[in-house]
Amino acid sequence: MAYSEEQGGVPCGFIRQNSGNSISLDFEPNTEYWFVEQLEERYKCAFCRSVLHNPHQTGCGHRFCQHCILSLRELNAVPLCPVDKEVIRSQEVFKDNCCKREVLNLYVYCKNAPGCNAKIILGRYQDHLQQCLFQAVQCSNENCQEQVLRKDLKEHLSAHCRFREEKCLYCKKDVVVINLQYHEENLCPEYPVSCPNKCSQIIPRTEVDEHLAVCPEAEQDCPFKHYGCTVKDKRGILQEHEHSALRDHMLLVLEKNFQLEEQISDLYKSLEQKESKIQQLAETVKKFEKEFKQFAQLFGKNGSFLSNIQVRNGLFTHSQDLAFNWQSRFFLQLLKWR
Repeated sequence: MAYSEEQGGVPCGFIRQNSGNSISLDFEPNTEYWFVEQLEERYKCAFCRSVLHNPHQTGCGHRFCQHCILSLRELNAVPLCPVDKEVIRSQEVFKDNCCKREVLNLYVYCKNAPGCNAKIILGRYQDHLQQCLFQAVQCSNENCQEQVLRKDLKEHLSAHCRFREEKCLYCKKDVVVINLQYHEENLCPEYPVSCPNKCSQIIPRTEVDEHLAVCPEAEQDCPFKHYGCTVKDKRGILQEHEHSALRDHMLLVLEKNFQLEEQISDLYKSLEQKESKIQQLAETVKKFEKEFKQFAQLFGKNGSFLSNIQVRNGLFTHSQDLAFNWQSRFFLQLLKWR
């Protein structure tokens, strides 16, 4: 029994752990382990034949993994021991802590051998894998799905991972390596690009517009376009054109000036005519103002008399007609001089 083995002393090769350490020891079941020494039968589950995980012992003296003993109970209403066909009674089953400590202290080789030559007790196997330099681990960079050996992780992160960040050589901004080429060719403001006019200069992307304003290969109109020159060529050639066509340009300028002088002369004549019409109109207005003033004075003196005449024979209506005729003459005269 397990109790007698524990009380009888520590078996040969068994590293005794205190209760605090034994609680933290464990290993993954349903996994193949490479034991340093051949696994003894007493450390094998009587049901799954793998190394015992959380061993339980039955009344007939056989040991089972905890999950295996539970499976036997679920499979049969009356569970039987697969070794001797004895009925497994739940009250006779107990957790075999002594065997568990022995199993957890069995030495195994690291699964990453021969790269890793470590020998570890089974209970510390998972802890070892968390530190083993030859264990495959996931890259910590976002979106990277690669797995590399832990010993190579640092180099992978710094030199090989496509999702690591590096500074752009031109704008010094941190960019994910997989996007670096696109960043340089399309986004980086300091990336050197060729002149769109295919001149020999290489310039930063942000200075392209500034360069085009002085690029000798840029096409532009002759500065004398507004005077009638139709030449359009590269900036460098236009400078030669300005020198060679100086006489033609001067003739264009003279012709343009002559046209402008004629236009100015016509405008002066038109202005003189309008000023004359304005003067005549002003004199006509003064004349009608004088007549209107006289008429108003006359109408004021004889207002009551005209009112009586209107009552008697309708002569006031005649005076209204006179006023209307005067107003009509005034507006007709205005229209005449427009």
